[in-house]
Amino acid sequence: LSPILRLPLFFKFKPVEDEDLRHRVSRLARRTGASICGIFEWSLGDKTRKANAAVVGWGNTRRIIVSDTLLENFSGEEIEVIMAHELCHHVKNHIWQAIALQSALTFAAFDIMRWIIPPLSRHFGFRDASDIANLPLFALALTALSLLILPGVNSFSRRLETAADLYALDTTGDALAFVSSMEKLAELNL
Repeated sequence: LSPILRLPLFFKFKPVEDEDLRHRVSRLARRTGASICGIFEWSLGDKTRKANAAVVGWGNTRRIIVSDTLLENFSGEEIEVIMAHELCHHVKNHIWQAIALQSALTFAAFDIMRWIIPPLSRHFGFRDASDIANLPLFALALTALSLLILPGVNSFSRRLETAADLYALDTTGDALAFVSSMEKLAELNL
């Protein structure tokens, strides 16, 4: 529903007019086995100078969105490499893996909090763990727990991003476009 209902509330989209880019991305989608219903220009330039692209939606709503800032500053080869990276996240189910990890971590964090909050609550003189006065304590403990697991989450994320980068290089075979696109993205987005 996101590409059809949610994203158009905040951004304007129109089909990409560049015939060569549409052909490149369609060929890339066929090569990767991903079905898409089109490639759209994402009006992002009036909000930021950052360049971005994504594959959004599932099934009949899956589409590729490319920011106008990306279209203005990157060559067709560079955009193709970036799209190969983004398509990898769908082809290799990275999104589902990230959702599964985040869900597991959320449940684990609340289970850990179930053991941490009652003794802390008593220590600070609150009635019991359900006392609303525990909310700041709960937030503080959850933040500390999040900081402890952050290196593992970042490692997982980097592993997925590295896999997507290697997939983009393998799929396109264009190392020069890959390097130049990453340098441009770093310059625009950092």
